[in-house]
Amino acid sequence: MPIDLCLLSSSVDEEDEEEEVDDEDIDDSDEEEECSIRRKAYAKFLPEVQKLLEETFKNSKVNLVVDRSELRCIVCPNPQWFKGWNALMKHAQTFKKKRIQQHRGYFDSIDEAIKAHDKANSQGQVVCANSRTASFDLEAANNHIIVWPPIVCIYGHAFQDGLDVQKAITDFLHKKAPEIRLPDFISAQCSEAFLLFRAEALGYLEAKLVAKLLHEHGKMLGIRGDLVTPRYMQKIDPQRNLVQWTEESEYIQVHLAHKKNKEEYDKERARLLEIQLQVDNLAENEMKFKERLERIKQRIEDKQREIESQKRRTEELERTHKQRMERLEASLQNEVKIFEATSAVRLKRYRDLLNENEKRMEEERLKRLREIDTLQKQLQSVTQDVKTMEKQKALEKELEVMQRTKNFIVKMERAEVEFNEMARKAETDLQERQHEEEMKLLEEAEKETEQLIQEWLSKQQEDKKGKEQITEDSINEVSECCMCMDELSPKNRAVLYPCGHATICLGCALLVYNEDRKLCPICREKIKKKPMLLPEIYF
Repeated sequence: MPIDLCLLSSSVDEEDEEEEVDDEDIDDSDEEEECSIRRKAYAKFLPEVQKLLEETFKNSKVNLVVDRSELRCIVCPNPQWFKGWNALMKHAQTFKKKRIQQHRGYFDSIDEAIKAHDKANSQGQVVCANSRTASFDLEAANNHIIVWPPIVCIYGHAFQDGLDVQKAITDFLHKKAPEIRLPDFISAQCSEAFLLFRAEALGYLEAKLVAKLLHEHGKMLGIRGDLVTPRYMQKIDPQRNLVQWTEESEYIQVHLAHKKNKEEYDKERARLLEIQLQVDNLAENEMKFKERLERIKQRIEDKQREIESQKRRTEELERTHKQRMERLEASLQNEVKIFEATSAVRLKRYRDLLNENEKRMEEERLKRLREIDTLQKQLQSVTQDVKTMEKQKALEKELEVMQRTKNFIVKMERAEVEFNEMARKAETDLQERQHEEEMKLLEEAEKETEQLIQEWLSKQQEDKKGKEQITEDSINEVSECCMCMDELSPKNRAVLYPCGHATICLGCALLVYNEDRKLCPICREKIKKKPMLLPEIYF
């Protein structure tokens, strides 16, 4: 759990304001003043650090390798948090910007508090490798011969009382020194027994600790214990029947082993620190990956919402296009019907004209026939007259007259044939011209209709694109009302018709529409339709 040092920092800040001067103005050359400030900081922070260590580790030893408590430097004016006491001590030892001597005194107080805490909690426990090496007497160890493996001899009236000494020893060690490995119990005599420890440096220290505990607390059990010497083992077990013991140098078996253990301890500590760093990096990478995953999920959701919006907009555009095409098709059908009606009228007019021409030609033909009949009658009358005149005139004159009459009849017949041919030719030409005119009219009507349809479609598409482009540009470029400067949103953005501008809110658009002029504030085009909210498909 994170350790909150706000109470400590507040008390320190109050005392700093009342008792200390700003350390930024300290002259580094004045060593006495620096030492004085460092001692004051050490004395001030030591009780608070000891209290905090008790809250953090309680009755256990300080483990700087695995400790990751969240701690705040109580010297820095601005809060700075660190993970673990090791990081806090490094900061207090190396910080050089502000309150340098206070930081050094703070480091001294932390170091002293940790040592005192470990010392207070080391009674009845096996000390760590660092403390063993520091308290080892090298000169005494060089001249000291010990029994190997380490053995503790236990004795006392508990053997005469008939108690289960082995069980009593086991319970005693579980209670007083639960962290050590239980030794082997070997019965030597009726009033003595041996505790055989492992043949290691740590086993020797455990044997010394057990002997000390039995001297201090074994009286209540009726048991005492001493670390055996080679002289004692020569007396008790010279043949080495009970234990295969040897005489060894304490320096070789303990001190050198401690040194090796310390090196292994340092290597293991470095390895654990490296592993912890890797774990921290993995945790940090995991957090970054989770954050990136959340961002990717959010982007996917945004894209899905955008796709759904685009889909709805496309459906709305298709529906609108379908409605417009239906209206266009209906309009086109109406125009085709109108054209068909006008074409029928024109054909009827041409047919009536043709019928009139036919009637007129028939009348002219009948008139010529009547004229021919009249001429024939006249010829007959003339012939009769000639016959009567023949009697009166000479034969030559009568023949001449008959010849004239005959020539005249031939001319009349030829004229009739020519007239009939001319009439038929005129009728044929008239029909051909009429047919050609009808076909030209039909082709012109079809071309005009197709041209009108294409012009109308292109105009509709241009109007549609222009209005949609204007509307989209207005949406993309303008996010405020051009009149009242309020922010535009799908709930208040209005569109003006027919220009399609959407840079005005609905309230201002209605005000403009209710005016007499009704002009768009962007392009000054007259508004022809009541403004309404912009459809959702444009968002």
